[in-house]
Amino acid sequence: MEKFHLPILQANPFEPKVESKEKELPVEFKIAKAFLYQKYPLSEKGEELRNKVVDVVEALKHNPSDKESLEKLQELKSELPTVEEPHLEMFAELEVSSEDEERFFGADLKVVQVTKGCRHQCDHCAADAAKKVQVMPFAAVLKIAEKAKLGEQEMVRLEQEVSQAFKDLGGDAKALALARQIDRLTEDSAYRSNSKMKHLLNVLEREWDTSKINSLHDWWDFYRVGPGDKRIIDELNKFFRYIEDLPPLRRVKRVYRIVDNDFSNILYALHEGMRRSLLNYYDSDPFDYRDTTFLHQDGKPADYGDVAAALASAHRPVEFTTAGYPKNDAVAQSAAEKIARMPKENLRSPRISLHPYEKGTSQGDPEKYAADMENVLATLAPIKPQVVYMEKVFSPEHEAFRPVLKQLYESAKDRSSVIHGWPGYGIAVSRYSGRAAQDYGQNEVDHDVMSCMSGIRIWPDGTLHRQADEADIYTGKGLRPQPLGKSLYKLKSKQQ
Repeated sequence: MEKFHLPILQANPFEPKVESKEKELPVEFKIAKAFLYQKYPLSEKGEELRNKVVDVVEALKHNPSDKESLEKLQELKSELPTVEEPHLEMFAELEVSSEDEERFFGADLKVVQVTKGCRHQCDHCAADAAKKVQVMPFAAVLKIAEKAKLGEQEMVRLEQEVSQAFKDLGGDAKALALARQIDRLTEDSAYRSNSKMKHLLNVLEREWDTSKINSLHDWWDFYRVGPGDKRIIDELNKFFRYIEDLPPLRRVKRVYRIVDNDFSNILYALHEGMRRSLLNYYDSDPFDYRDTTFLHQDGKPADYGDVAAALASAHRPVEFTTAGYPKNDAVAQSAAEKIARMPKENLRSPRISLHPYEKGTSQGDPEKYAADMENVLATLAPIKPQVVYMEKVFSPEHEAFRPVLKQLYESAKDRSSVIHGWPGYGIAVSRYSGRAAQDYGQNEVDHDVMSCMSGIRIWPDGTLHRQADEADIYTGKGLRPQPLGKSLYKLKSKQQ
């Protein structure tokens, strides 16, 4: 049987070990044995199945030709979880109260981190990611996906309520009176010359649609930071104070955990919430993902392509950044090919990072790195990923990558939607935190790469964390995800 643990890791205690005499057994044996190594907790029905599987597997380990056991294995085939037929009834439900469901799986859910740690071990890593990679069980991914889809339905309902509320404002005498007063005050002002602006009356008196959320947000920000006519700002405050008291908008503040009185935060939450992406990484690379205890019907492990397909939707698309993967990594390659076939609306801003700092999978070999990344660029070309190009040299080892980076840049030009940086002008590397700060000297003035992605985060071990709303790489430097003291599931510490 193939082994699918990551090349730089030690043997995985949860990866099924296969004796030579087992290799001729049907793929169902491989699937059954993998199920015994499942780390995610089982339901009562799953435990019953496990007991049956133990007996069959043990019998076939001793005698692979035992006809009775082979027949029993075939009888169990329809119950064994696979990626194609996951049989989630075999797995325990998430440990979450109905009260917490909206909070953890609704609009505030930002990161389902399916791996933690990273095999790339890049010199510039702002997270100083651990070498050991933790993996979220695929059963957990599917259970989380179920809840997240329900959360999305709530978000859609909220969007519809807000849309209706703004439509109703078109017939609201007080709202129209306030809007007309603002319109009169802006008639002869510099505001009229800004072609970006949509006047309040235009927004209110015409058919409302959700695209106007962005217009209203721009409108609000322009007036707040524009020429500063106190009369206009006073009237604006009256208008927005009036409409933010609408029941749907009060609910927006609760769902998005907005505690201040800045109306722009409500508008921003609505605008982002209408296509809020779901990230699968932080101090990690999602293409490291594989679950050797949850297999496809052909015996191959669940990969990141399966994860992305389970979690993504047009309403909450998946977003990722990758530093690539080795060309000979069949699991990661399979994942990338699946992602390349995903509907474009289910992906948001996929990014590939090109740089001279990779140490783990390339072992610092520029030619190997070039071959690996050429394959990544070619495989993901159908989704037109963004490319982040970095080239700053911190050590002589980095200089050796310069020629292959230029080659990769040329390859990327026709395969990506946007390239950030180019030869001679690479994207700045932050030395605020992580490995770059430790090895090449911290610079507290630099942006903080890891102060980003505000919202709820689910880690591979099921624990819940939250990154503060103030997190920002320039103004919220130093903020990091904080534990909420809750866990959705408890993984087995060893094979039972």
